[in-house]
Parts: sequence; C-alpha cells; structure tokens
Amino acid sequence: MKRLQRYYLFVGIPVLVVMLGTIFFFDAIVNTVKGNPHPQINYIIFGLIAAGCYQMTMHVIRINKEAQHFYHYRKAVKNGASKEDIESMLEGATRQYDVELLMQLIEELRGQSLSSVQHSAIEAELERFGARQNRRLMLSNFMSGMMVGMGLLGTFIGLLGALAEIGNLIGSFSLGAGMADPVAAITELVARLTAPMQAMGVAFSASLFGVLGSLIMGALMVAVRSASSDLVALVQSGTSLMLDITNEDNASALP
Repeated sequence: MKRLQRYYLFVGIPVLVVMLGTIFFFDAIVNTVKGNPHPQINYIIFGLIAAGCYQMTMHVIRINKEAQHFYHYRKAVKNGASKEDIESMLEGATRQYDVELLMQLIEELRGQSLSSVQHSAIEAELERFGARQNRRLMLSNFMSGMMVGMGLLGTFIGLLGALAEIGNLIGSFSLGAGMADPVAAITELVARLTAPMQAMGVAFSASLFGVLGSLIMGALMVAVRSASSDLVALVQSGTSLMLDITNEDNASALP
C-alpha cells in the first residue's frame, strides 16, 4: 500500500508548484491577461489547468481507495474469514470500485477446483479491470492535448488579427494621409502599431499558457499512469495468490 501512497507526493508536488507559481506570478499573469484584447482563450486554458490538477488528484485518491478495498478483501481471505463475513463485506461496499466485480468473481470461485473456463473468466475480468483504468485517463489525455490546441487557436487568431491591423495600417498610408507632416506621420505610425502588437499578444500569451498547461498535465499524467499500472499489477498478483491459496487448500483437503 505504501507503494501507491507515495503517488500522493508525486502528484501533490506539481500541484503545489502550480499554486505557488500562480501566487508568486499573479501580478504578471493579471497584467498579461489585461493587456490581451481577447482573453477568453486564456481563461479557458486556466480553467483546463485547474480542472486537470483536480482530476489528477482525484485519480490518485481513487486508485488508493481501490487498492485499500482490495487489500482488505485479500487480508480477510488470508485470515480465513468465512464466506458469510466476506459476502457481507462485499455487499456493504459501494459500486464505485472497479475491482468489485473481480472480487465477487473470486469469492464465487474460492474453495473450488478451477477449470480452464473459470481461469479464463478470471483473466478476462482482470483485462477488463486494466482496460477500465486506462479508459479513466482518456479525458485527462484529451485535456492535455486540448491545452496545446487552444494555444495554437489563440496563436492563429492573434496572427490573423495582427495581419488585419497591419493591412489597415498600410492601407491608410497608401492614401497619403498625414504624409505632408513627417512628425505627424511617425506619431500616427506608432499609434497604429499598437493594435497589431496587441493582436500578437493574443497569439503569444495563448501559446505560452497552453504549452505550460500541457507540460503540467504531462508531468501529472506520468505519476497517475504509474499509479494505475501499480494498481493493476497489485490486483493481478493478489488474485493469483488467492487462487494459489485456494488450490493449495483443495490439495490439502484431498485424502
């Protein structure tokens, strides 16, 4: 169990770094968003980062609960608890555990000589359990890619806005407006360059936050995938051990 509990630290440290970084660079982030004429994409990326950190933390909590539930069942079997006690324990558990169906199947087969069909059923349920763990991470993978996509979208929107503003700037000077006075022309040029620069701010700020969010999600995903793999390995080894104990008990009961 300690092997899985360490992932609280592996996920908690990046989340804590994100929180401290947000506090430390809060003024810079606010100024960047304020200087952006279209901050909606940045807000979406911030929301995805917060949702991703929360989701990864909940994944680790769920994985540890799954492991704890399976550990209690395995300990009860090892201590020789009666079928009635174990069945009452399983019935009292909620359906939020993915390992629940596997435990019920093991309990139905415990104490019997397992046939090849029953072994296949156990293996199929183990595969289903592993596939279920992978499916739970699909949304997190999508969110990580979505942050990069939102950053690219903001880049293209900003570049299109910048090109439009530059086109307007060139068009105004092609009409010869203000060219009689060089000082006025330069002043007008500087004033008109503000809009393209703001559009470029949309592009680069969205890309910056999008890539940063994807890096954060990637670091968290490594920890969560490792925790999920350890959970599947723990359940597989525990199932094999309980089946071996069952077979040994059956062998010792033979005359």
